[in-house]
Amino acid sequence: MAFERSQIYLQCALYCALRPSDATPTQLYGPINFTKLETTPPEQESDDLISNMAGSVGEVLATVQKATKPGQISLECNTMSSDLRALIMSADVEAFNQASATVTDAVIDTALGIWTKLPGEYIAAAGISLKTSGDVAVAADKYLMDRIAGYIKPVDAAAVGTGMKITFSKAAAAGEAYSAGKTKSAYLYLNGKAFDKATGTWGILTVEKASVSNSQAYDWVVGGWMKGALSGPLVTPLGANSPIKFVATDFTG
Repeated sequence: MAFERSQIYLQCALYCALRPSDATPTQLYGPINFTKLETTPPEQESDDLISNMAGSVGEVLATVQKATKPGQISLECNTMSSDLRALIMSADVEAFNQASATVTDAVIDTALGIWTKLPGEYIAAAGISLKTSGDVAVAADKYLMDRIAGYIKPVDAAAVGTGMKITFSKAAAAGEAYSAGKTKSAYLYLNGKAFDKATGTWGILTVEKASVSNSQAYDWVVGGWMKGALSGPLVTPLGANSPIKFVATDFTG
């Protein structure tokens, strides 16, 4: 070896991509803020040849180690691409687009102190009006609006009735829609720089391929930064000689 290291103190910045085939991805997202990236080698157990001969019954005549379970990866992160987020949520992800549109005189039935669903979400602040079934205008201070989820709640009897008419504008909105609660898994590829703080030198860490799925509950309402965990077996793709590769060099940057 060119040099020896008595200790290694790694700080990594890794990029991530899905790897559905053995071809190495060339476009990756990141770096991802991984708070855990733990790998374990394949599990092995001994396969013993036990003596059944007089004088040595029960003794081991020969033994070999055989692999019984592939190496595993367990990772946690709190920044992520849409693909990673979908895996953590166990979801399909697709683009969400809502065009601006006006809803005129939509008919609703309201009850005092109760939220009533409106035919639309992401409602613009301007242009909201409520009328009775007889087209009498209701003052805005007689009801509350949840413009994001699309609800109205009367706080005065003036806003209560059957066949009430509401007019509003749906605002243009774009983003991502996650259909969660599914069985999801994917092959991941991780690659990036690894700084050895003990020596001030740089290397590269690569996880060639790992078949991962969500490995813990996801709390939608706990608050704080979104985080999640994935785990699964390590895979050695065609053209690689191991599922993980760490290169340590004397390069200081």
